[in-house]
Amino acid sequence: MDVIFDPNRPGTQPDAAAPAADDIIKDGDQKSFMQDVVNASRQTPILVDFWATWCGPCKTLTPTLEKVVRAAGGRVKLVKIDIDKNRELVQQLTQLGLPLQSVPTVAAFWQGQIADLFQGALPEGEVKRFIEGLLKLAGGQMPSADLLAEAKAAAEEGDHQTALELFGALAQQEPENAEAFAGAARSLLALGQEEQARQLVEGVPANCRTMPRSPASVAPSNWRRKAARPAPGSPNSRAAWPPIRRTMPPASTSPSP
Repeated sequence: MDVIFDPNRPGTQPDAAAPAADDIIKDGDQKSFMQDVVNASRQTPILVDFWATWCGPCKTLTPTLEKVVRAAGGRVKLVKIDIDKNRELVQQLTQLGLPLQSVPTVAAFWQGQIADLFQGALPEGEVKRFIEGLLKLAGGQMPSADLLAEAKAAAEEGDHQTALELFGALAQQEPENAEAFAGAARSLLALGQEEQARQLVEGVPANCRTMPRSPASVAPSNWRRKAARPAPGSPNSRAAWPPIRRTMPPASTSPSP
């Protein structure tokens, strides 16, 4: 049987030609695995989504992976492997210690090696943190992190109008980014637009209010309480905004062949 996954095998070095820039998400198989995953990961972090047509959680996780990978703008790529169509590959990876008895399983590859993995249908926020960790390992970060850094730098330099625009752009990209809303609120206050800052704080998504660096934490003390708790009956009213409870769907166990 031909060995499909062996980073030390001669001839497994990446080709000189890099993958196409728009080739961020693709379907893979045992024939393309070395090129699309192992070799490609020597230049760009690669996520491998092991899934199956009968797997319910896979149908939830895969669109989430695709969304976050697209948001990374090519800094990480996604290869999707149907385990039922690639049993030989799955067998070899299992022998190497990759737990593929249950799906979805997502493995992160960097420099030709498995860097990290998770199983089950994680929420989007946790998927994003997983990818951020992978990018950090590779010496990079998400484009949104670049935008946040630019916004903070503008604020530190006193260019609050530019900071406001950057924080606003980040909040549009990531509607649950509490730090973006908090930064926008600070910028508005610095520009003397207290009423607009109040409206922003009252209108942030409910789950942002329980996160660290919540926009409500930057509100002036004379209206912080009002901003943190909108009037009953308003569209954003949430009694005390209890912490969000997320239930993680279990991974599906592969059926017996």
